[in-house]
Amino acid sequence: MNPGRSSFPFSILRMPALWVWIILLAAGSILSPDFFTSRNLANVARQVSIEGVLAVAMTLVIITKGIDLSIESVAALCSMLVVLLLDPIGMVGAILVVLLVGLTAGSINGIILVWTGASPIIITLGAWITLRGLCLVITGGRLETGEYIPAFSSIANGSLGPFPSPFVILCIAVVLGHVLLMWLPLGRSLLAVGGNEEAAHLAGIPVKKTLFIAYMLSGLLAAVAGILLGSRLEVAQPLAAEGFLLNVVAAVVLGGTRLEGGSGTLFGTFLGVLIVGTIRNFFNIQGIPLEYQQLIFGMIILTTIMVARVFSSPK
Repeated sequence: MNPGRSSFPFSILRMPALWVWIILLAAGSILSPDFFTSRNLANVARQVSIEGVLAVAMTLVIITKGIDLSIESVAALCSMLVVLLLDPIGMVGAILVVLLVGLTAGSINGIILVWTGASPIIITLGAWITLRGLCLVITGGRLETGEYIPAFSSIANGSLGPFPSPFVILCIAVVLGHVLLMWLPLGRSLLAVGGNEEAAHLAGIPVKKTLFIAYMLSGLLAAVAGILLGSRLEVAQPLAAEGFLLNVVAAVVLGGTRLEGGSGTLFGTFLGVLIVGTIRNFFNIQGIPLEYQQLIFGMIILTTIMVARVFSSPK
């Protein structure tokens, strides 16, 4: 039986990240009357959505014992391109082109990885630098405006009922990722390759193909995040998504995905994203200086990881 089928949703209750998030919500509501309001919670949901989609992408890669440092730059490039292409080819055409760009970027990472066998850190770091440079070349380092299209703006700035529309897109990505990992053969292959690549090969799993698909999906999801970012900014910003990467990795780790590969859940990552967003929001409400934000945020991450290790270690 595929682990995770029979115990879900009860397995969520055993995640340290869930209880950390609940404690943060309780503390925030006690310390600030403005925290636990529908308006502020909707604001948190909207703020975490883009990094959340990137965290889904990162989870799929880290599970294979890899990492994709380029997703931040892919998202930035796609956010720029979708804005710049709105006028010449329209919203639907711009979105399709950008999805293809993300798919291509992820595929190139995957091809280089399986062809050279080099470290994913080195490959995706090179892609990160290259694509960020491409962003600067395209715009000359300046902001570029595109055509304003209300339907495009509503992708990131609109709502579906009480929920911000980008948060709904994040939830869809999480659910689809969960189905992939827990129910589909590809998901089992991703987990097996991350757990023991040699054993996976001996078991008949196409290791190189699996790794290629993981990075291809990562690029595609980064493009989705880029579309959301472009919709929110409504300008082509060459430095867009800067600083997202650290929050994304923190969310994935907080959610219980092991950097050693072979273990992780998308719902854990979702909780990790909520933790990061809740902390940042509370800091801003309280007016805590940036340097103290970094200090406290780091301490919370380390504490959560240590607690998770204690609960997950064999008795």
